[in-house]
Amino acid sequence: MTVCRGKFPFLVAGLMWAASCARGEGLSMQTGDLVARFQDGTWSRFFAAASPHDQRFAHIGLVVLEKEEPWVIHAQGNDQNGKGQVCKTPLAQFINPEHTLRWAVFRADASPEQLRAAVRQAEAFVADGVPFDAQFDLRDAHALYCTEMVWRAFLDGAGIELVPVRVEVGDQSFITIDCLTGSPYVHELTASGHDVEFVVGRRDDANRHGRRLEALPDEPLTDVE
Repeated sequence: MTVCRGKFPFLVAGLMWAASCARGEGLSMQTGDLVARFQDGTWSRFFAAASPHDQRFAHIGLVVLEKEEPWVIHAQGNDQNGKGQVCKTPLAQFINPEHTLRWAVFRADASPEQLRAAVRQAEAFVADGVPFDAQFDLRDAHALYCTEMVWRAFLDGAGIELVPVRVEVGDQSFITIDCLTGSPYVHELTASGHDVEFVVGRRDDANRHGRRLEALPDEPLTDVE
């Protein structure tokens, strides 16, 4: 049995909070929304730091509602060997407060039909078992990393170019998290976590788009056996 010494009330509150968010309480989430997160760990800090402007987040996925329950389609690799694939995860697990320090929901400027088309493309990536792109090579469409998966879902599925500006390193282009979240065609709905008050550039009024969720406890939660 897993317990949390000294912080059990915060753990219970956090799990209840995540469950209520997953049910859509206090947040009008819809199919085609983007959800970005930052978790504890070295790789989260590394990928967040790769963004040149907004370094709040390290991973992103695409929301799909199934029987009114939100899931997240995302491309994720193993921390040790880089192996993985495009997969579908319940939102409550994707933003599990045991490890997630902050997260936010974004919405593309697209019609409901276009959003559904993007999600259908992402679902096809899951069905095809498209592997995680550990080389982070946009020129290879046979493997995808997280931001590339979202970008290709909108481009191939809905004909929408969400990322007009990319990060250039030598002769190679990369899509960092803030290439998506800072896109002129994407706006932030709401934020939660340690940096709930943190805004960047044009997002000074970002939280006017939706109801702000409660922040998690200031201290990270630690489980022990």
